[in-house]
Amino acid sequence: MFKKSMLIIGLVSLTAIAQAETTVPNTFTAGSNIVAAQMNANFSTLASGVNENSTQIDELLARIEALESSMSSSVAGRSYHLSQIGILNRGKTFPNMELHYSSMTAGNLNQNYTLTLLADNTFILTGTENEGEVVNTGKVTVRNDNTPVSASGSYIQNGSELTLNFNDSEDNGIFTVSKDGRSLLESKFNGRTPDGNGWYRTESSFVVGIEIER
Repeated sequence: MFKKSMLIIGLVSLTAIAQAETTVPNTFTAGSNIVAAQMNANFSTLASGVNENSTQIDELLARIEALESSMSSSVAGRSYHLSQIGILNRGKTFPNMELHYSSMTAGNLNQNYTLTLLADNTFILTGTENEGEVVNTGKVTVRNDNTPVSASGSYIQNGSELTLNFNDSEDNGIFTVSKDGRSLLESKFNGRTPDGNGWYRTESSFVVGIEIER
């Protein structure tokens, strides 16, 4: 809609310029007699200029409508660069319920992937993960430092909603797809999720995907 509005504004500006360049065949000075035929010729010239501009605008608007109607939000056969940033907290409760020196952590994450969505409704995800944490003693640890990752699964697109279902995992991703299919967006929150060895984590993240030019 924004692009269409800007195009219309540009067209209106061009119309104004075109009208300013229209030259009437007759000019009059103070005190001269005005002949109806000459005045009508001036009006006819101006009307022709306006009509020509109107025709050009209609043609350009028709092209815009055709371009918009040809846009496809289908993600099949496309690849995207995904960037994810987020925060996470982890905790572990020990049997005696005492506060252990490493029983709580706070951290952040930054992850970059290439997502390829195949025509058969399967996908391949490859990339790297970065994740750091601070434990309740103040110690800073890096859990992942450009750690390679890969995953695969299937996807379902329903209009502007894209769902990724990962193999060997109950996790999924739900993205909003732009009208032209070139952008993906996900805002995600995970509650109490098992993280191994008695740990649980809560995590919120924001993922943006931009189509890789083919």
